[in-house]
Amino acid sequence: MKSLKPVWLVLLPFTLQAQSPGHTGTANLTAWFRADGLPPVVTSWTTTWPTGFSAITLTDNSTPYPVATDAPAGATSNYNFTVDFSGNSLSALKALENSGTFDLLDNNNPGDEGTFFAVYYLPNYTQNGHIVMFREGTGTVDGIQFRVLGPLPVLNRLAIGTGAASTDASRDIQEDFRPVIFACDGNRSGPGTLRTYRRSLLYTGGGPSGSTGASGLYFGVRFGSGTYNAPYDGFISEVIFYNKDLTPAEYARVHSYLAVKFGITLENSGGGTQGDYVTSSGSLAWDASDNPAYHTDVIGIARDDSTALLQKQSHSFDDSTRLYVGVIAVSNAGNMDSIASDGSYVIMGHDNGLMCPSPATAAEVPSSPGPVITRLGREWKVTNTGFSGMFSCDFTLGAFANPAVLPS
Repeated sequence: MKSLKPVWLVLLPFTLQAQSPGHTGTANLTAWFRADGLPPVVTSWTTTWPTGFSAITLTDNSTPYPVATDAPAGATSNYNFTVDFSGNSLSALKALENSGTFDLLDNNNPGDEGTFFAVYYLPNYTQNGHIVMFREGTGTVDGIQFRVLGPLPVLNRLAIGTGAASTDASRDIQEDFRPVIFACDGNRSGPGTLRTYRRSLLYTGGGPSGSTGASGLYFGVRFGSGTYNAPYDGFISEVIFYNKDLTPAEYARVHSYLAVKFGITLENSGGGTQGDYVTSSGSLAWDASDNPAYHTDVIGIARDDSTALLQKQSHSFDDSTRLYVGVIAVSNAGNMDSIASDGSYVIMGHDNGLMCPSPATAAEVPSSPGPVITRLGREWKVTNTGFSGMFSCDFTLGAFANPAVLPS
């Protein structure tokens, strides 16, 4: 007879890592609002993180409501969901709000830390429209006031904290009516303690100001002294808060995630690593200083699971260039193809050449018959990081191109 021997199961501890922007983790992530999956009529918007009992929900309690769409005119959110506040006015108010007390970040006092991101698109000028307003509570406390300042040329103003107006608490950012990743961190205690970024480039300058308004968190409107004012007439796609200042490496990962997702070209005028795109693990997917002339209309497709990124189709803001897997669809979610491997990126940019032949490019075409029968003025740079599948590109020819002489 065989004897039975006990078998011991050793259960090793593990941590289930939640998805986070740029794989920064959730320890210091205090609020992450993603528009993905919102219903068409947005009566409320709840954080992707935190979830459950700690989740934060903003609501609009009366019509008209903001609209969630992954197919706005011109696919200006790069085929992803965005929240549309178009037509917002005091007589037809669209506002998402929660008047509770939230400790999302610290920025009013020396030594305070906190980071804020907002992805937005302003199609037309509307003076003083409030994109995001946050005030922690009553008294002199932490705050964010991000709004369209105007008049033309249009500036957007960030003011932090709730002390007296100060140039240390305010920055003015030039508006160019294209989708923007805006970010800031630090505090208002002195020169250089507040840092603001437009499409990842450090931005300085601005008149003295300070954050005002009622306690709570508001998208699309300012609320103060019991009165709504300054409605925002535009789009908001993603909003993120951290209760610490992100490191440069963390900033690079979050900016890259948002840039690939929303088809936004990061600024590379700072040189060095400025404008680089990295994966959630920190691997370089696009080197902006390698042939920098091609850093125009940078777009990408990618699968990066830890940062909740699955971008199967992208296009430039003017829709002259498209990059995609499978068959391009109305929306990114509607693309039925897949990207096989986690950590896969294809990034593409161009040199801003003409989308038609010219005498200079015609001189480069071989005189003997061959596969090259015409040459466009524009050139593209494409980088591949771990991507093993097939992908496609579509290009829109310029007005003086002749499709009859182009290969089909």
